[in-house]
Amino acid sequence: MNSCSEPLVLTGMSSLMYHLHRPTMVKEVGKSFDVSPKAMVSHNIKSRLLKGFEVKPMNDFLESRTVMLFNSDVHVSLLHLKNL
Repeated sequence: MNSCSEPLVLTGMSSLMYHLHRPTMVKEVGKSFDVSPKAMVSHNIKSRLLKGFEVKPMNDFLESRTVMLFNSDVHVSLLHLKNL
């Protein structure tokens, strides 16, 4: 079994380089904020028009999420980014 200090031998059509530089590696942990949705009307059974194209554009991917529908299991969100 090779350790990280030993040279990596590549064979075949693929390599294991991602074990040294993982694409899922966390670079930093930012400030946390509450993203739990707040109900506008509790115990609602009335039909509503969802205006998804009127979601305000924002710069940040996480902050731009707008929850349109939710219950205890599922959150249906839309987002509109200013710059792609």
